[in-house]
Amino acid sequence: MKAVTIWQPWTSLMARGIKKAETRGWRTNYRGEIALHAAKRSPESLAGISTELFMRLSKQFRDLKCLPVGEVVAIGLLVDCVRVGSHHWEENIKDRMGPDEFELGDLSDGRYAWLMENVIELAVPIRAKGQQGLWNWEPKWETFARRTDGKKLGWLKRELNKRGVMWRQNGDSFHAPIIEVAKEHLPMAWAVLTPVDDIDDDDPRFG
Repeated sequence: MKAVTIWQPWTSLMARGIKKAETRGWRTNYRGEIALHAAKRSPESLAGISTELFMRLSKQFRDLKCLPVGEVVAIGLLVDCVRVGSHHWEENIKDRMGPDEFELGDLSDGRYAWLMENVIELAVPIRAKGQQGLWNWEPKWETFARRTDGKKLGWLKRELNKRGVMWRQNGDSFHAPIIEVAKEHLPMAWAVLTPVDDIDDDDPRFG
């Protein structure tokens, strides 16, 4: 998958859905899954934002020095890249940006807003060496489960997402989807599956 390195605290702001767009001086045509990697440098301060916003953010980020650095902290979807000030920006995007967005990023005319959706903060950040621009990254995948495609599998995917476990569906084995998880997240994945492993796949408890 593609990855982008962002300085803290902006990476964690995006991971928690507070910040919706990463701003850059250049555009990208890439759309799809993207890893949000926190740069290794020490987090920047939140100086320059309004007192009201600072107070709200301080409840989530009591000590910026404790934020993860040099690690992938979230996975999301890059759905658009829009030039600030363009017709598309003014007509379709600007009003979707909350007031906080303009304090948390440089949205001056001519820059590009990389719009993210479905961002999931990882329960355990994964160590990685960042790079400039867009770069390729994959965790060390481990086979986790082979499941019939039914209610239980759907439930399992939802639970892994809710708990910040990084997973993917990678092919099939005897018509059963193969689920892999990042090596660092394997214990958390088993903690989800083990208590329900003996329950029938189509049990109504799985929705």
